[in-house]
Amino acid sequence: MSTTLPQSVGPTPTASVPGLLAGYEHVLAGYSPQDFPDLSSRRFAPDVPQTASQALSLDTGTDNAHFLAIVTSAIGRVLGAYCGCSDVLLAIADVHEEKLLPVRVAWGDGQTWSDAAGGIGRALADPHWPRISPVELRNALELSAKQFTCPALISVGPLAFPSLGEGIPLVVELDRGNAVVSVTASERSCHPSQTRLLLSQVVALAAHAQEKPHMPIATLPPLTSELLSSYDKHPFEECRSVYGRVPPVKLATDHLTLQAAQQPHNVAVRWYGDLSTDGPIESYSAETITYVELNRQANQLARWLRQVGVENGNAIAVCMKRDVWFHISFIGILRAGACYVPIDAELPEERQQFIARDSGARYILSTSDLPCFASLGDITIDIKDPSVRKAIDQQRADEVALANPDDTSYILYTSGTTGTPKGCILTQRGLSEAIWAISAICANVELEDPSQGNYLSIASVAFDVHIAEVLVPLALGIPILSAPRSLLLEDLPYYIKHLRVSHVGIVPSLIEATMGAVQEDEESGHATSLRYIASGGEKMSDVILDKWASHPKVRLANFYGPSEVTIGCAARFMDKDTPRANIGHTFANVGAYVVDENMNIILRGGTGELVVEGPLVGRGYVGRPDLTQKVFMKFPNDGTERWAYRTGDLVRMMPDATLEIIGRIDTQIKLRGVRIESEGISSILRNAAAPKYSVDAMTILAKHPSIGIDQLVSFVACDSSVPIATRKGGKPSLATLRKAFAAA
Repeated sequence: MSTTLPQSVGPTPTASVPGLLAGYEHVLAGYSPQDFPDLSSRRFAPDVPQTASQALSLDTGTDNAHFLAIVTSAIGRVLGAYCGCSDVLLAIADVHEEKLLPVRVAWGDGQTWSDAAGGIGRALADPHWPRISPVELRNALELSAKQFTCPALISVGPLAFPSLGEGIPLVVELDRGNAVVSVTASERSCHPSQTRLLLSQVVALAAHAQEKPHMPIATLPPLTSELLSSYDKHPFEECRSVYGRVPPVKLATDHLTLQAAQQPHNVAVRWYGDLSTDGPIESYSAETITYVELNRQANQLARWLRQVGVENGNAIAVCMKRDVWFHISFIGILRAGACYVPIDAELPEERQQFIARDSGARYILSTSDLPCFASLGDITIDIKDPSVRKAIDQQRADEVALANPDDTSYILYTSGTTGTPKGCILTQRGLSEAIWAISAICANVELEDPSQGNYLSIASVAFDVHIAEVLVPLALGIPILSAPRSLLLEDLPYYIKHLRVSHVGIVPSLIEATMGAVQEDEESGHATSLRYIASGGEKMSDVILDKWASHPKVRLANFYGPSEVTIGCAARFMDKDTPRANIGHTFANVGAYVVDENMNIILRGGTGELVVEGPLVGRGYVGRPDLTQKVFMKFPNDGTERWAYRTGDLVRMMPDATLEIIGRIDTQIKLRGVRIESEGISSILRNAAAPKYSVDAMTILAKHPSIGIDQLVSFVACDSSVPIATRKGGKPSLATLRKAFAAA
């Protein structure tokens, strides 16, 4: 049984002139076309049609027109979530001529399912409602040939004119007699799993719309988690199964205790204080320390810290080279129950002092050979001073049990919206859980003998990744290889080859800039020792995926995680067909939810803000209860008291619960792995103006065509009465410029 749509009555509306809405004003006026998202889940999806079907759960007594209106409303609601909008244009196929009947499904705070279905029903019953050809619709919306005219074409029964579906990603067929809905789409537009998910969501919402027609469209009914952007963290025993290659520990530093027992005399850390490509690598000797010695000396340092007055939770800053004593100090601080605060020796003096002051550092451990040592202040201790070393050596070296899982583990400073850095507070429990997950992912890379590998420490201590570069190799029994970062970056491929690096973590821009030589060397017949590249902080480029994602020996892992969530919270191994924006699932011990602006969990496949929950989530920001309250919270609001963090990242949860990064909901940007609050830069520019001037500023990430690399660009206006956000969309006139300069 099928629904016959009314034929057009009267003259056909004129829409042959691009942009002319004559005859369509009541349908298209105020509508903003939305691009249909890439739901293929693949980089190289074939342009092959695929069809999925599902039975509808609607009252059999529903008349044909109302049946069509309800299902169309449900389709619009689902596709609105996918497209990130609340106003969706759909096309219903005319059964008598090659025309489309355009209808809109729009919803605000109060619009109900009855309102939406009623509007569509009136359109179906109105003989004067516009019938329009696909070309006319494209012209009326001023779309390019590459843009889809609308996200879906709906047909009652088989499509009478197949050409109507050209230029539309989804073709929906309603079989009224059998109460079945089918969707046909190219795999290049929509993965089969996404098509099945869409059908399930449409069926569920259509049933809800019929059962509760007066409920607001914007409010989703209770749905199963598979239909929502919801991925709960696993119970502990399931995490043990997922991360079975790495034992769970109470504290992250307990991994060192295990290695000291299992391979006491193997090398734990190799430090090259000097390196050069001018001579053979064999001419440079490394300072080393074994697992048992690292364990013993870290215990002694922990007891010495307690002797000099350090208590649980006290902040101890470290400004050192990444040498052997850095590793002793780092582990000793954590074992003392204190809080590690990294200070990059290359930071400006003002920023170093701010971090020490804002964190409330009890002491700063450093070495007098650093140029910044004298400026660090009176609380600075030269860890290599003979008297200090003697005091440490006098301490007992047996195991210490001073730290607790709920103690603060470290504070890491990130950019702030006012130009002032924010100190993220992380816990010992979160650090232990994060290292468990990250190490288990790394453990999937097979090494015949981990003790023969080398895990390169190359990250700046301004990034929390450097903590993983210490604790992950300790968890896996892989030696840590460290050297001055500036030396390594002079010729990273050379050092990866000649120091026989097996594991490295670098941002995508650095992979692209330096790692090509590694592959070229391999192609010339030289085998590479490299087995694992961990990357994050930016989207990967297609060039990186083409070169490394399906390498026969090297595994490429894509990591994601804001500093507020203990190093990382999602990851996946990449292959050549993986979309570069896909960051995989959140870790098994991390829950993930995608929400709208009102913190409601949205339909899976929709775009919204990522919220993560679990033990990896930090406590908040040092001395900033206002900012802490804004982004740290108990969520979901279901009485379970789970602690969560609003990431500010705009994402889409795919059918398999992996996440694709789309962008940001705020002004934060990433440049070469560095997290930057662009509003912080703009704020500094505004405040730099003389008091008599009212200056507006906006900072963006842009790429000049003649340079070809991302750069920060700030726009400044001397007249703040017109915001730059408004100005940037137009061209300044000479009269406007003269007026502005005259006023200045």
